[in-house]
Formats: sequence, structure tokens, C-alpha cells
Amino acid sequence: MLDPQAQRQAMRARWDAFAPIYAQFLSANGFHSDHAEIEQWIISHLDLGEGARVLDLACGSGNPSLFIAPLVGASGHVSGFDLSPAMIAAAQMAQAERGIANVTYHLITDETRLPIEPKSYDAALCQMGIFLMPDPLAALQALAQAVRPGGMVALATWGKDETNGLLTVPRTIITRHA
Repeated sequence: MLDPQAQRQAMRARWDAFAPIYAQFLSANGFHSDHAEIEQWIISHLDLGEGARVLDLACGSGNPSLFIAPLVGASGHVSGFDLSPAMIAAAQMAQAERGIANVTYHLITDETRLPIEPKSYDAALCQMGIFLMPDPLAALQALAQAVRPGGMVALATWGKDETNGLLTVPRTIITRHA
């Protein structure tokens, strides 16, 4: 089994390679991901309003943070965090194309150690990313620590690892060749 840092490096390399293709797909589809229904479900359950501060972990190329930004308005803010420099660049490009000012994107090296003040967000989410992380529980704890008392944490994920070929096959291949 790869150590957590090696897993993060492998994931970063994979998403850096995939970022241009994914950004092109999103642009061609009106910036709606292949998980648009999940995205809208998460957003609707966060009960966001004007002025809310939202953390988007594994923000990738900007979804759902770019759809949350208008909901929190000019007095609100969305902070996206990702391991992939290429995905962050794609998110910033999509942000510029859409003229959205209340989102910032941050490159991180460890999803369990976010460079934020505890309890500084009204809501935190991770859409289709937590199951790819070396320590999903620690990542969930980081999200919970980021949110103020009474705030919300929302996740979208697949089922058990062993039933998800999209997760187990790449991990098996990476482990075999590491």
C-alpha cells in the first residue's frame, strides 16, 4: 500500500494530466460537470444565503464553487482547495470567463491539514473527491473543524471502496507499479 503522501502525489499527477481535457469538457457543457445533478443536490441542501462563507474541498476545475458563488452574493465567499495545480488553473480560468469575483482557489499538499482558521466557514463540501483521499475520515474531520457551530458539511461519494471499480482499479494499478 502506498503511503499517504505518495498517494497524494499520484493523484496530483493524474488530475494534472486530466485537467485540460476536463476543462474543455466543462466549457463545452456550459460548465456543468458530469455530476450536475449531484452538484445541485448538494448545493440545495447546504441552505446557503447572502454572506455565507463556503469551503469546497477537492474543488477541481471549479464545480461546484462557481455555482455556489452567486448564491452567497458579493458579501459571501467561496474558497476552493485542491491538490492539483492544473485543476486550480482550470478553475481560475473558468472563474475569469464567468466574471466571478467572490471565489478564491488554493493549492494544498494535504487535504487533512487545510491552511484555514478553525470554525471560519458556514458550510463545507466535497463533491466526488473524499473517496479518492488516502484518509477520508481525517479529511472529513478537517471539513468539520472548518465549519462554525451550527454550520453544515456535505459530501457526495460512491459506496464502499471494494464495490467501486473507478476507485479500486486505479489504486491497484498504482500500487502494483509504485
